[in-house]
Amino acid sequence: MGKAPLAVNLSGAKSLARAGKNITAYEWAFGDTNNGSGKDVTHTYTSPGNYTVELTVIDANGVTASTSRDVHVAGGGIVFQGDDLNTIVPTGAGAFVTTDDGLKTYESPPGNDVTVTSTGDFAVEITALPPGETEFPVAILLRNVGDHHTGLAVAQRTAGVTSYVTFATFDNADATNPTGIFGNVAARDNTDRQDDGANIADGNPVQRVEDPTLADAYSPFTWAQSLEAKLKLQLGINILRIDNRILTEFDNRVPTGGPDNGNQVAAIVIGGDSPGLVGRVISCPIQLTGLKVTADANFCQIAVDWNDSAGRVLSYNVYRATVQAGPYEKIATVQESQYVDQGGAAGLAPATSYYYKVSGQLEECESPLTNSLTRKTAAACTKPPEPPQAPRSLAAVGGQKKITLTWLAPAAGTAPAGYRVLRSDAPGGPYAKVADVPAAPASYVNDGLPDNTSYCYVVQSTVSSLTSANSNEDCDKTQGGQVGPNFRRGDVDASNSIDISDAVGILSYLFQGTGTPPCLEAADTDNNGEVDITDAVNNLGFQFLGQPPPVDPGPTNCGVDPKVPFLGCNQPCP
Repeated sequence: MGKAPLAVNLSGAKSLARAGKNITAYEWAFGDTNNGSGKDVTHTYTSPGNYTVELTVIDANGVTASTSRDVHVAGGGIVFQGDDLNTIVPTGAGAFVTTDDGLKTYESPPGNDVTVTSTGDFAVEITALPPGETEFPVAILLRNVGDHHTGLAVAQRTAGVTSYVTFATFDNADATNPTGIFGNVAARDNTDRQDDGANIADGNPVQRVEDPTLADAYSPFTWAQSLEAKLKLQLGINILRIDNRILTEFDNRVPTGGPDNGNQVAAIVIGGDSPGLVGRVISCPIQLTGLKVTADANFCQIAVDWNDSAGRVLSYNVYRATVQAGPYEKIATVQESQYVDQGGAAGLAPATSYYYKVSGQLEECESPLTNSLTRKTAAACTKPPEPPQAPRSLAAVGGQKKITLTWLAPAAGTAPAGYRVLRSDAPGGPYAKVADVPAAPASYVNDGLPDNTSYCYVVQSTVSSLTSANSNEDCDKTQGGQVGPNFRRGDVDASNSIDISDAVGILSYLFQGTGTPPCLEAADTDNNGEVDITDAVNNLGFQFLGQPPPVDPGPTNCGVDPKVPFLGCNQPCP
């Protein structure tokens, strides 16, 4: 499944002939009036819809056998499958499972629906909503790995948003069907909108399997989608959760007594028929690594440090306890991957063990906590001094492959013994430490950076292991890879417009020895570092055949050459 246009690879390689016979032909009907042949084929679906693919194999005696599978093609919305499933952060006993035939899935585990509630968080960033729409249907591709009655919900966890769509499968077995094949997939949301229709027909079975690694071919995943039941979304980051929970909402349909959960999810689609819904799956923070804790030899304080998160993180949470089993109290939320715990106003006690865990945070999406580490404060430690104040007036100035930082010392308080420089790829952080520098001079050159790349910085004052709050943030962009004056590419005679004379100028320079044109770099229309016949062809094609314009900066922009070499330009554009 996926969004249109969708290329689907199909294989009949696992088809088996009768004993002593060979398969001589593989015939495919793709369900959209198109057909194909061959053991392995690829077909592209250009329109949204549900299609049934049928494979017919033929042996040398003309004996045939057929099988079919469904393909689901979404017209828009958010499709969550494959590697996207690895962005789920399990909050319970959830697990990632790859089936024997390579299908990537997320297992929302078996368990009583009262004790197993939330199994995993994931996040989507919505950049556009259809006019007037905030609620969208949900579809899932699943099979049952639990008991005879199971439930699964896609629920909002974004602050201020209450919404979920829950799916329930319940027993359709009888004396003639004792194997645990399930039908009757129902969907319902938190406003009591409920889907009956096709989702609860006997023809929509949800297979029950004991082994989640079983190949899809042997126990196919079932497609179920809501129509009336809808999930609310908002612009920006939406934190969603897979829940094993809401069987009680179907108590008018689900028999009471011992309901169990357990579903294996191969895909989630939100708003599949809404091309105006635009967004992307983003990674919730993963569990942090590299936790270290260090007790100060003199002061009653403990430094906590960890590795920067590999996922998207806006902040970090630090938790502390006085016994390993907890409870753990969140004592700080910080933007950089370190924290010095001084115990707040009360301070930390001498000769006392403290236990720490940390997590990453993205909006409402928090990673699992790390394992705990402990350190004991020194027996004769004293209350630490007040941390220094933040530096002032940080300024960042970009240069060739570098950014130079300058700042002023704090106006009051403890004099800094040094400064810590932190950098981010985007305004607002998160920041990572770049360097610790001495107190004088109050400057730092961050060199060896890529050309034309923006960075943002803050600086902290340091005294021993104490750090101040952040300075003001300042951002700038590195230079490099560009030389020479401003010009318009394609405007060879520097007349401030492109016309036939510019193409003639290139040809005259190449073949008639008329001398270097006023702006030779402008003649290099493809910016490959030399002027040749293709540049004249490109110039004419742009003017008269509607072909692409010369590359930047041009032909309407007056700017610099974005890369070396620069061939020269004696008449810059104004």
